[in-house]
Amino acid sequence: MPGCKPGRSRRLITVIAAVAAAGAVTGVNVPPAMAATPTARTLAAIATADQLDGVACPSARDCMGVGSDTLVTTPVVDSTHTPLAERWNGTRWRAVSVKLPSGATGGLLLAVACPAATQCFAVGDVIKGSTWAALAETWNGKAWTPALPPAPADSIFEAVSCLSPKSCLAVGVVGSGTPVAPIGLLLIDSWNGSRWTRVNVSALAHTPGGFLDGVSCASASFCIATGAVFSGSNGAESALIEGWNGKDWAAMKPATPRSSSETSLSAVSCASPTNCVTVGSGFSITLGPIGYAEAWNGRTWALTHTVPWPKGTTGPRLSGVSCSTAGHCVAVGAIDLSPAANGSLTGRAAAATWNGKDWTPSTIAAPGKDDASAFAAVSCRPGKTVFCAAVGEVGTRNSAMSSTLSGFWNGKRWKVVLPVH
Repeated sequence: MPGCKPGRSRRLITVIAAVAAAGAVTGVNVPPAMAATPTARTLAAIATADQLDGVACPSARDCMGVGSDTLVTTPVVDSTHTPLAERWNGTRWRAVSVKLPSGATGGLLLAVACPAATQCFAVGDVIKGSTWAALAETWNGKAWTPALPPAPADSIFEAVSCLSPKSCLAVGVVGSGTPVAPIGLLLIDSWNGSRWTRVNVSALAHTPGGFLDGVSCASASFCIATGAVFSGSNGAESALIEGWNGKDWAAMKPATPRSSSETSLSAVSCASPTNCVTVGSGFSITLGPIGYAEAWNGRTWALTHTVPWPKGTTGPRLSGVSCSTAGHCVAVGAIDLSPAANGSLTGRAAAATWNGKDWTPSTIAAPGKDDASAFAAVSCRPGKTVFCAAVGEVGTRNSAMSSTLSGFWNGKRWKVVLPVH
């Protein structure tokens, strides 16, 4: 979607224009840079949207999910975002308060990594005055502590990966995709246990800019970051993969689907330096939206077999992936998405497992008869017992309103859980 802020919250960027044009809410969760400066919640609320965009599980009885809580008011002068965090204790989800930096009036969280049971790092952005800034939150087992890492104005972190509590990478983009702040710079910051530091990285030469949506580190000398760069006069997206060798970042060659005229990689997971899987989406003039994946064998990236979704499936999208071992990965997203949703919720949550050779789709029960749903991220734990947790959103089909959604995979079936907060 050229011209709009990248990231997993793209469904929710059209509320102001949609409400003004249609006189009713058709989209929510406008990214802070595209919304009016938040004001006090004194007007009548006409829609709320809660969603979880990231999840990390130190154990099967301890997961942290992060996202955003959005309120849209009437008259349409305010779209307020509040960071959302929920913790899983093996039985239920409980809301965890998220503190914003001083002077911030709103924000959202898009990803989280937990290198230890009492250490998590969540990233996203906050609104400060008329601009927004990249946000990093640190969890110590009891409370979140906010920080504004070094980054230019109008920056956002989209993903984070941690090897230990003293070694993390956060990736994202500088620019909102608006004429005032065009997307142009890739953003990477590193954490050394005490502070965040800006890391130099460049998009492909001769491109107007790009963004990073995913990152995964298998060792101190091997990390992969994924996203897209813009090409051509119409700003079409082409898949981007950046590799870290311990000293420098360098662009790698993606394996782009021939059937797609536009591609973007939204997530990546590396079980080792010779085993990575990245997932994304594209658009084909003949097929419409497509979801695809590619795998790294230590030398090259190659397209995997297409996920054999059930007959009649349309509009697939893969937005998250987690590999517990080299031969076991789970990818999540949504299928049966409507290309003309205009910001409203369509489709249904979907998942597929990778055994190193082929993908097998999983059946996920719909939360309700008239509901639409989507998974945004997934976290799988290594071990003899299969355990994966996925998070996203659910709501009445074609509605702007949504609630948080989660699902748990035991290797045989998914159990859908609706968090309460």
